[in-house]
Amino acid sequence: MSLPIFNITQWGTANNVGSYSLSYATSLEKIMSTIFKWEGLPEEIEGWMIERLLFWRGECAFWKLGDKYITTPFVKKDWDMYNLTTIANPIPYNGKGPTSKFTLHREDIKPKIGFFKEKAVFITNNINKKNTLFPVITLLREMQGVYVELSNERKNSRSINLFNANDKKTAKTMKNEIDNIYYGNEPFAILTTASQKIIDSATRLGDKDKDRTVVLWESFSKYKKEINELVGIPFDSRAEKKERVLEQEVNVSQIQVNETLQGMLMFRERAVKEINKTFNLNITVGFDSHIENALEQQDNQEQINTNTNKIGDNENEIQPNNN
Repeated sequence: MSLPIFNITQWGTANNVGSYSLSYATSLEKIMSTIFKWEGLPEEIEGWMIERLLFWRGECAFWKLGDKYITTPFVKKDWDMYNLTTIANPIPYNGKGPTSKFTLHREDIKPKIGFFKEKAVFITNNINKKNTLFPVITLLREMQGVYVELSNERKNSRSINLFNANDKKTAKTMKNEIDNIYYGNEPFAILTTASQKIIDSATRLGDKDKDRTVVLWESFSKYKKEINELVGIPFDSRAEKKERVLEQEVNVSQIQVNETLQGMLMFRERAVKEINKTFNLNITVGFDSHIENALEQQDNQEQINTNTNKIGDNENEIQPNNN
């Protein structure tokens, strides 16, 4: 079942997100749709439908229309003291269910007078009822800016091809040979060792005298890492480092991801409990097996690090002098 309701291009424009970041956001949607495993759903609904709505909108409704079930975005009209919707309108859309046995038309759920009176349970993505990308919009914009700069750097680096020679005579010979065989009509230059040193000293540098491209790649990787952690992707997305990653940094990253995922799971479980009670169904939701494995590996590594630190602390203790 397609879910129009949401136009990715309009979303990108509204949030001032560039083309690359928009593409990255859609890839995050695909990843996040595999985080939670929904079982026991009616044949008209698949788990990805719920997850897609929660990813982009932060909330969705589980309705019963006649003897069929649907999940849609909705317009809130009233809330009770427990922060649950008591009156709401579904946002209608056309779509065919995954089994092709049920086709939903706008007229089926579009209220003619007043509000939609059918029972519904409302599923929220997190405590703030925000879409998954809400906390990382600014980071997506920053990553887009770095990506544009990085693309320009890469284009510039390919605009001329440099070859090195030991002396002027060798350089002249190389030029004559390359003139005959070089293809692509791209400009090139033959540099002697002396001129190469001059070029190197004039290379455009970034922070800490690093090549600007290297600095941009590090910034780009940093933004991706922060975005993944805030979204709740439990994979090691840290950029490669020559030095040892600080254990404290790793633990903070794990805590961030675990808290995000556990919070999202809690609100899904709460909704499932209400859905089963309201509609007499037997739906379950939990982490998919590959996510459970990833979280378990993180916990095991954290325990190993803790035990290693304890051993190190014991070895460093001052032993009593028995003499």
